[in-house]
Amino acid sequence: MVSLSDELSFADGYYYDDEHHSSQIEGECEGEWDYGRVNNQAYARVTNRSDSDISATITWSAGSPSEFYLRPGETSEFVYRSGSNIPRQVEVAC
Repeated sequence: MVSLSDELSFADGYYYDDEHHSSQIEGECEGEWDYGRVNNQAYARVTNRSDSDISATITWSAGSPSEFYLRPGETSEFVYRSGSNIPRQVEVAC
């Protein structure tokens, strides 16, 4: 339903401003996650900066989470969602 709601809003001329953020993931499993909006779509990705493999889970404001398994130095693919469905947090485990 989020996507349909967004589509109707876009048809009426609504547009999300582009925004880009980057936050460090601190603790035992260090990393970085980039997130924001671009071209009316929310996006996120995770980079593993630790010396061991990690599993990462991005929680969104709606819908299913995005899960990744990353080796040291590896960066996930970008995940895109509807513009109103923003990434809320990332959790990682070594």
